[in-house]
Amino acid sequence: MTLHAPIETKSAARPENKAAGGAVDAALDEFGRAFEAFKETNDTRLAQIETRLSADVLTEEKLTRIDAALEAEALTLAHRLAAGPTVALRMIRRGVAEALESTLDEALEREAQDQRQARGTADSLEGGMAFLAKRKPDFRGR
Repeated sequence: MTLHAPIETKSAARPENKAAGGAVDAALDEFGRAFEAFKETNDTRLAQIETRLSADVLTEEKLTRIDAALEAEALTLAHRLAAGPTVALRMIRRGVAEALESTLDEALEREAQDQRQARGTADSLEGGMAFLAKRKPDFRGR
């Protein structure tokens, strides 16, 4: 099945081959049809490649924006944590890590000890005072 109509050729455009007669014309017509089919297939493949490449660019741009947004959020969280009650946060982090290897009773006892210890820090006092004064606390890691 031929996808394309035969290429119209003018006999004046091609030199006449007296030895082969119409066989050369038929071969050239067949070559023209094959070339047109190749061009169509090639154009389709190039369009597919261009679509994939443009999708890759879009994906790369999206990933760059997502990466920048994640980095900004991570920095915001890091600043927020650094401005928080770092003594208590350290105790929480340690308690969570140790709880994975402890019984429930051991984890609860450690939590009670950490709360007693944290209650005696300057940051704990500052947190309570800031809450009562309805202001942002100024934790100093003490």
